[in-house]
Amino acid sequence: MDRISELPEPILQHILSFLPFKQVFQCAILAKRWKHVWSTFPILRFDQTYFNSLSKIAKGRDVWLKRGDLYSFVEKNLESRRTQRLLVKNFTLSDRWGRQKSASRVDRWLSFALESNVEERNLGFERLMAIGIEENRDLERVELEAPNLCSVHIVQTSCEINLVHCKNLKKLKLQACITDDWLNDHLSELPLIETLELTCCSLLKRIEISSDQLKSLALLACWNLVEVKLDAPKLCRFNHYTRSVISLSSSNALNLSVATYGMISREDPWNVKKIEFLSKLSNSKLLSLSLQSAENAIIPKRLRKTVSSPAYNVKHLHLFLSSPLSFTRYAIGELVDSLLWISPLLDILTIEAGSIYKPDDYEL
Repeated sequence: MDRISELPEPILQHILSFLPFKQVFQCAILAKRWKHVWSTFPILRFDQTYFNSLSKIAKGRDVWLKRGDLYSFVEKNLESRRTQRLLVKNFTLSDRWGRQKSASRVDRWLSFALESNVEERNLGFERLMAIGIEENRDLERVELEAPNLCSVHIVQTSCEINLVHCKNLKKLKLQACITDDWLNDHLSELPLIETLELTCCSLLKRIEISSDQLKSLALLACWNLVEVKLDAPKLCRFNHYTRSVISLSSSNALNLSVATYGMISREDPWNVKKIEFLSKLSNSKLLSLSLQSAENAIIPKRLRKTVSSPAYNVKHLHLFLSSPLSFTRYAIGELVDSLLWISPLLDILTIEAGSIYKPDDYEL
């Protein structure tokens, strides 16, 4: 008599947690009792080893004879777990099948992993090119192993992230609680990064970015960031939105195609430090300033008398105002006069007001 099968389900699941996943599924195939235990087992591991072993187990039986049936079984199991809101402690998915049809299937399985209360997700893909992960407060860890992955966009404010195995990553967008050390360590392991966008990364304070391939850098609303040191000879785009001024230094001259500086504060937006920061962007082909209102764009005359024009070499100056432009003729003259002081040798001056500004619209 099989006395082990008579044990309570939590104990059986605890026993299964010590077995390789292949043996876990073998137990589910051999007995109905174990099949039910597996259907609520909180560890799910779907990789090539799993599917190959499953095919061998099912061979000669009336259960899941076709590979398509195997996939269907997995999807039904995942959907059942989501419907019942069953706890899943670990979800592992690895795709090495290389078939076009697998793309939509992987999307559905990823949706399960991201929408369910999964404590740990391990995703491994050989042919995945891009992935986006939205905010999920129950998520504790994200670790990606995808050698061909080129683009990652992650919005996670409270989980651990590991991307060091994505060696071909070229585009990285993060809104996450990453630290200075995390960023430095990852950039050293990801030498092909061309685009880096960091948004609301409140733990960043002093960062050093050294990359031979980096072309575009965006630092958006990283409120506690105070210092940025750059060694990026190919950098051609730089976007920075902030309430305060950072210390910016570069081992290479910043000859940028597009530089965007956004000042979010409505109160006293101009001071010596901010003008000095603008001077670091003076070799940009296009310099874009983003402010709340036209009044915020006017640099006080007393300040203009104490410092030099910060963007003397800029030929195209673009001003974006988030509020509609409502000025008298005199005030417009003051605005234009202030902008021409910033960049005295302008060829082009553009002013945009009351719409959503997208820096990427300007490609030089």
